Amino acid sequence: MKILRFIIFIFAFLSITGTALSQQKGYYRSPAISGNEVVFTAEGDLWKFDILSKKTQRLTTHHGVESQSSYSRDGKYIAFIGEYEGPSEIYVIPSTGGKPRRMTWEESSPEISQWTDDGKILYSTNYYSTLPNAQLLKLDPESAISTLIPLAQADQGTYTDKGELVFTRLRKQSSHTKRYVGGTAQSIWKFDGNNEAIHLTADYDGTSKDPMYYNGRIYFLTDRDGTMNIWSMNTSGEDMQQHTFSSGWDLYEADMDDGHIVCQKGADILLYDITKDQEEILDIELFTDFDQKHIQWITDPDSRITSVNISHNGENVVITSRGRVFNFPVNGERWSEITRQYGIRYNDASFSADSDEILMLSDESGEFEIWKAGHLGLDKPEQVTGGSTNLITGYSISPDKKYIAYAEKDNRLLLFDKNTGKSAIIDENDFSGFRTPVSWSHDSKWIAFVNSADNRNMIIKLYSIDEKKSYAVSTDRLDSYNPRFSPDGRQRFA
Repeated sequence: MKILRFIIFIFAFLSITGTALSQQKGYYRSPAISGNEVVFTAEGDLWKFDILSKKTQRLTTHHGVESQSSYSRDGKYIAFIGEYEGPSEIYVIPSTGGKPRRMTWEESSPEISQWTDDGKILYSTNYYSTLPNAQLLKLDPESAISTLIPLAQADQGTYTDKGELVFTRLRKQSSHTKRYVGGTAQSIWKFDGNNEAIHLTADYDGTSKDPMYYNGRIYFLTDRDGTMNIWSMNTSGEDMQQHTFSSGWDLYEADMDDGHIVCQKGADILLYDITKDQEEILDIELFTDFDQKHIQWITDPDSRITSVNISHNGENVVITSRGRVFNFPVNGERWSEITRQYGIRYNDASFSADSDEILMLSDESGEFEIWKAGHLGLDKPEQVTGGSTNLITGYSISPDKKYIAYAEKDNRLLLFDKNTGKSAIIDENDFSGFRTPVSWSHDSKWIAFVNSADNRNMIIKLYSIDEKKSYAVSTDRLDSYNPRFSPDGRQRFA
């Protein structure tokens, strides 16, 4: 009897251990909901999660990406974007799983909004536009025929119970900048099918997107409080109400069914119940081999190199690859890794003027700053610049190693003074930024760089270190770029 109990215990332990090891958390995107089922994208495939039983089922296995899923109103079918035959197109699959059926042949990156009450798939594409504008269409899954909605710009649509189309004019702005308020910010409009569309979120310059209609109100995502959250308004664009209060993690890709909203929050899926005013993170786990986590052998390491720079004496080469920095002696001696602290990304490593010191960009402080380290990797990297709030896009150290000129993504060119430990603005613009590295004179007294003139032509400017002043030295009637001082400093080339 004791032996039998021991055997039962071992089998139970192995069963529990096997379940714990094989079922793990994944990274979930593009959720859609129908009743108690939620379909989402993980590992590039579609998965289905049952809210009540907590069971997860993989629906697709193709090596391409399947995403942007949407349930039909009766929950029997799922429309999604797939890459089965190369381009991203709309496919339909039974919600229980099965062979996908191709619906579009447009090769124009369609995006699915939802199924309509009459069984059509509402989606957007720029295939039928003479300009690069997204337009909304209704797709009949029986005939695979699309019908264009008469709007020149329309994306992310939903219908009210009165048949009014609520939509965003533009697709997402490509920079993915948080709290973006530029000209391509999404906003919500309403179209009754006959008259001019009405702007419902004209009161806010930021992003309002993913409209969903329920019980006389339009629910949508917006960053009005600084983070993308769920808000609602009436069909006239009034009576704004905030429903979720996420801080730090934006909510993405919202979908609704019968008063329940699902959306991506970080790597998880958030479920919000409108009636109960409650939210929860769905406890989803995957039964999978997590192929993306397996060790991958790199057969072409040179393709992973992001920057290469040679030392002043030509004896060493510093290479940046996959966020790490390495020094290679050209005589074939042993190479060394300069940065061995993982979880930190390093970029654009180079040698400091005529020394063996290496400069690099690092996000160890929380923002990308310029750091330095010895070329043998024996000492810990030290931070050089500080106070940056934008990504540094390039830098150049002076020959006397007292100054570093560097550019930030917010279109500013700055000068770091080693003696004071502070940075000052050299120049700035509102157009193209400062992508090209500057050129130093041999005596470290002048900097040559490129800026844009008022007419958007590129001009060459010189900055005096002593005078702290810039001078334009080329005409704005022509583009001038790539300035370089000669080694003796007597000539300039461009």
